[in-house]
Amino acid sequence: THHYVTGSLWSEGSNPYDVNLLRQRLVSVAGEEFVSYTNSLEAIYSYPPQASAFFSLFALTSLPAAYAWFTLANLLLALGSLAMLGYILSWFRPIGLVEITLLVSLLNTGFARGNIRYGQVGNLVGFFLLACFILAYHKRHTLAGIFLALTSLKPTNIILYWLQAVLRKDYRLAVVTAASTLALTLLPVVLSGRSILVQLEGYLFNTLSMTEAGNLNDPSPFVHDSLFMHHLETLVLRLLNTDAAFGRAIYLAAALILIGVTLYLLREKPARKEDVLLDFAILSAATMVTAYHRSYDVFLLFPGLLYVYVHIFGVNRRRKKLLWATFLFLQLFSLTLPEDLLLQTANQLPQVADTYLTRLIVPFQAWMHLALFFTLVALKVRRPRWYRKTAPEAALNGSAI
Repeated sequence: THHYVTGSLWSEGSNPYDVNLLRQRLVSVAGEEFVSYTNSLEAIYSYPPQASAFFSLFALTSLPAAYAWFTLANLLLALGSLAMLGYILSWFRPIGLVEITLLVSLLNTGFARGNIRYGQVGNLVGFFLLACFILAYHKRHTLAGIFLALTSLKPTNIILYWLQAVLRKDYRLAVVTAASTLALTLLPVVLSGRSILVQLEGYLFNTLSMTEAGNLNDPSPFVHDSLFMHHLETLVLRLLNTDAAFGRAIYLAAALILIGVTLYLLREKPARKEDVLLDFAILSAATMVTAYHRSYDVFLLFPGLLYVYVHIFGVNRRRKKLLWATFLFLQLFSLTLPEDLLLQTANQLPQVADTYLTRLIVPFQAWMHLALFFTLVALKVRRPRWYRKTAPEAALNGSAI
């Protein structure tokens, strides 16, 4: 409904970043059931202009028809993403029943459930990102840059990949991505006769307003809904048991450190096929844990899960194989559980419902994401330098991100 209304506003020449206008239109389109929603700070629009133009395509029809088309599109995108993940996995393993089961299990996560149920664009971004990775692997740099630019529908998904391309001197990919992103952002505004400054100011203002107190996106540990935010900020604030400004400053410092370490580790182009996937997995997991994301963005963890699966077959000792298999199972299992499972359980026990320990552990999925990220980093660090520098197969001098 939110995307449909913003698309309608864009189509008719109105400003979707006007909070009051957006709330009025939400009520008029969706009815009184949206009154409580539109009276809250969450009823703002924080997507860039290219997303407005995309949503306007669905506003050409009725709301029920638009929802049906959006659902169908999300389903097809999810299946297309699984096909690409299967293709990536086939570089390392023949695709059999176990591999198909692994891939299909990813549908029972927020990747499919959340995007399809809530009409989110996570599947679209995930599809573009996987296409970019495959094209870059095959040295189709121009097309890879265009697909990476298309992920700017949700800008937090593009930044680290672009920075890595710059550090690795993959200048064609970096330039194409930057130019395409700029074109995608500005052309809808210019072609619709809007003011560039007004639209960008509205977008930036709404984005910065997303985490205000009382908002659904408020990361405070004292706001139950913050457990639905799957990134480092909510974990840091819960660990410090504060929503004060210094807690957010510590989160920002921690995120910058993780980003710096990630980019430093991935500054060199990988020599082996396995390291191409590992680097992509680390960068995707870093994107997930350092910036604002929710359950429908967990596609960013899938390259890491694929790498862990491939890594299991390279482990010789049976006990270690079992440990790695258990780790993979726990990661997958945690993604299939309801996000608020521990919170709902704790609410049945008043004596522990609002304790520090409860607040700390209820965002269990975010903790699992962080564990996957650090595990992938550890695997990268433990690689001997000669292993990273040599390639008995064929040197992969492409710019696979």
